[in-house]
Amino acid sequence: MVTESRCRLAGTHRIDHCGTGELGRFSRFPRTHLRGTSTLATSHYPEQTPLVERLRELSLLTDSFERGVKEGEAVSVLVDGPVGTGKTRLLDAFAEWASKTRNAFLLRATCARSEEHLSLGVVRQLLDQLLDGPDAPGVRVSPTVQRLREDVLSLLLSSPDPDAARQAAFRAQIELVPVFQDLARERPVVVFVDDAHHMDPSSAHCLLYAIRRLRSPVVFVLAQPGVPSGDLRSFYDELLHQGNCRSLRLRTLSVAGVRQVVDAVVDAFPQLDAEQFAGACHEVTGGNPRLMHAMLSDLRPLAHAPRAGVPESQAVGEFFARAVSNCLLRAPVPIQKVARAMAVLGHVGSPVLVARLCGVEPIQAEKATAGLTTMGLVVDGGFRSGPARLAVLEEMSPEERAELHGRTAELLHENGGSAMTLARHLIVGGKVRGPWAIGVLHEAARQAAVHHDVGFAVACLELATLAGSDERRPVTKAMLLDVAWRRDPAVAGRHVNGLVEALHRGEVEAEQAVTLVWHLLWQGRIGDAAAALDRLRDSLFAEDGRELPVATALRAWLAHSFPMLLSLFRPGPTAAASSRERPGRETVLYDIDHRVRAQVGLAEVLGNRTGPHPLADARQVLRGSPGDELTYTSVHAALLTLVYADRTGEARQWCERLLAGTSRHEAPTWHAQLTSVLAEVRLRSGAVVKAEESAAAAMAALPERSWGVAIGQPLVPLLQAQVLLGKLEQAGQLVERPLSPAMLQSRHGLTYRYAVGQYQLARQSPQAALDLFLEAGELARVWGLDSPSLVPWRGGAAEALVALGRPGRAGELLAEQLELAGDEYPRARAMTLRSMAALVDLEKRGPLLSHAVELLRACGDRVELARTLLALGTMHGALGEARRARIQTQLAYRVAKECGVPALLSAQTRTAPPEPTPVASGLLTFAEQRVATLAARGHTNREIATQLFITPSTVEQHLTRVFRKLKVKQREELPLGLGLHSFDAV
Repeated sequence: MVTESRCRLAGTHRIDHCGTGELGRFSRFPRTHLRGTSTLATSHYPEQTPLVERLRELSLLTDSFERGVKEGEAVSVLVDGPVGTGKTRLLDAFAEWASKTRNAFLLRATCARSEEHLSLGVVRQLLDQLLDGPDAPGVRVSPTVQRLREDVLSLLLSSPDPDAARQAAFRAQIELVPVFQDLARERPVVVFVDDAHHMDPSSAHCLLYAIRRLRSPVVFVLAQPGVPSGDLRSFYDELLHQGNCRSLRLRTLSVAGVRQVVDAVVDAFPQLDAEQFAGACHEVTGGNPRLMHAMLSDLRPLAHAPRAGVPESQAVGEFFARAVSNCLLRAPVPIQKVARAMAVLGHVGSPVLVARLCGVEPIQAEKATAGLTTMGLVVDGGFRSGPARLAVLEEMSPEERAELHGRTAELLHENGGSAMTLARHLIVGGKVRGPWAIGVLHEAARQAAVHHDVGFAVACLELATLAGSDERRPVTKAMLLDVAWRRDPAVAGRHVNGLVEALHRGEVEAEQAVTLVWHLLWQGRIGDAAAALDRLRDSLFAEDGRELPVATALRAWLAHSFPMLLSLFRPGPTAAASSRERPGRETVLYDIDHRVRAQVGLAEVLGNRTGPHPLADARQVLRGSPGDELTYTSVHAALLTLVYADRTGEARQWCERLLAGTSRHEAPTWHAQLTSVLAEVRLRSGAVVKAEESAAAAMAALPERSWGVAIGQPLVPLLQAQVLLGKLEQAGQLVERPLSPAMLQSRHGLTYRYAVGQYQLARQSPQAALDLFLEAGELARVWGLDSPSLVPWRGGAAEALVALGRPGRAGELLAEQLELAGDEYPRARAMTLRSMAALVDLEKRGPLLSHAVELLRACGDRVELARTLLALGTMHGALGEARRARIQTQLAYRVAKECGVPALLSAQTRTAPPEPTPVASGLLTFAEQRVATLAARGHTNREIATQLFITPSTVEQHLTRVFRKLKVKQREELPLGLGLHSFDAV
């Protein structure tokens, strides 16, 4: 029976939780073998912890000792239990009790896997302690022990024949018995053998021989993590059949036991919530004391932190990983194999797969899994925690880990594993294990791209390129080029040359060749792209001359981005006939993928052939795009279709939605492109300050070399925004910036020339501006991109001509632009009407400007709205209509101020006019508000009735109620704030 004092003694000792065995013996924290003293080496235990839930086992050990002393015979106790459950510490507690309370002589041996082949290795450790230990018995036994040790040493150092070895071992068995008898005459003897499952067979037979024949108070305590197999199995079977042998099994701690340990050290961790941490600790460790103490050790850096909870990332760390590795190193080999297999397989590790991966029978795998479960590492066939699984993976050598992952990929492929899972194993394995692996890696790369995991997608494709002479290598390289482009186009460009070489060798199919052309043009390599197009002629058309879908997409993209190369595209007769009106629509659009819809739609809008189809197709592409790298060009084209069709509100919503779902870290190129489109949208909406911010952010998101010819995407709106904001010095720096000649030969060259022309107008250089506008117009006509929504060059040229004193030619250009704009481009039409109004008689300007105002209110361009309102105010002032002039001028100033561009106003209006008195919300009905607003602007009752499609008498009735509610007597007294009401939301 263990007394209370013994329990307190057992509960105050500190020991090395790493234990002994191989890792413990070579640890940074070497333990001191116990030789009659209670001082044990400590490692990284946070504080002294009690011996929890081990009193029954300690009582069994003490009872066995008392029985042996009382009856004067040898007693053996076999202590087993999972690794890390505290067997060593239990032995230490018992040893301290036996030494201090019963003055027992202690001998201790520690076994290790690396010493299993050393004959009589355990016996040698016991003999060394008898001769050299601090508590050695003296000369009375020394001669016998010395001779015996010399015999054992000779056996260890020599290589005798098997017969000689057996004879030496037999002599040791016989001579060791009297040594124990002599020791036991003076005081009881306790012999400890830790990690006994690694004991060499010769030592095991010596101890078994002594246990059977000794009639002296000698207690043998053997600790191990379970009954071993092989040569030692017979030893334990015979030992357990002895009448003087008892066994006990340690188990992991319960939740209450873990809480006891945590309570004992909680004072050292003021930031620790003891109850919460105890539950989490048991969940992670399964109650394994070694793992539990390792978790506490990982918290040591937080011992003096304020109470703020323990971050999950710091709850387990280096000590925990080391403890997991040590547990496995001390476990039997089958358990190690199964643990590694389970760690590699992860959540897909069924017992059958684990057994096949280990190369063992399923029953053996199940037993090993049960052992890992009792150890606390595994629950329900999987690791309790990610850190435990990671520790097992890191414990393996790189070669072993790679081989296991490779074999796992093969097994999972046979059992229908997912592409992503297979690819992860293949990547760690570092090999393409069979032709099936290429398709798996391609599919995994596509899925990873959809989820913006660019790094994993690149890893999949880079591994696929190692597949020898696989015929799908060009496909892999094209995919790798697309995926790598998302992270950095300059880096992706390194893969271009390899695909060019494959094209010259005739190994590239049409799909990959189109990808190659796109990337060559992004880099500005127009000559190489032209050569590639020349080689592509025959591969882009079917035998009957019909154009392949991928060819249709390429032709449409060239038409709106690099139209100068369109002449190299030689369609077959059928495709040529079908493309005279609308390229590709009649023959292929509705039975091919969204890439054709997007590219053809944008080509039609920029070719000034807008209609319901491009907009419907653009919306369908945006709604149905999976979001992978292969559809980014389609999404980009669909967004630009909405922008250039004057659907800026819709385009802004899509940009913001796509940006919210795109990581600037994983897909910086796509994020930068979306930001540049948003800058264009904001510029066309009048949010000039935000447009400048977006354009600058887009340019900064990628190095200039990565932008390639697409640098025009953010550069043009940035330049235009700075001109509108009056930042001419900064705009001049952009104009002086050296640009690639290839960029000027693309669509961006048109928008760039137009933007520089606006800059020259702002600098009062109309002739330089005119030259740029006319140059842009000539290219636009030649390239088939003469859309007033893309580049309203005629309006810019007209403004420059007026400044140069040539209004006649200006009027002709504006008439052309008005006809081109039609009803499809309200923004361009409104801009043209405003410019035309300046060229007609004063009395004729009103209808033109009023119509322009309504168009601009509908499309949302507030900058152009401010300009048009200012023109209206100027007209009313010239006509002597002071009140109307004042209202329109105030409207223009307010809108320009909201846009951040008050510099648009003339010098005399730049000083802010007094703010109008606002009208109380809800005072007027909606109908009354509409009538009062128009009346406040100076419109007559008949004009109001015409605009609102009501009768003049209805107007009079509404005004009567308005006068009464606002307490005024005539329309001249209406608050000016009514004239601003309808523009509050612009």
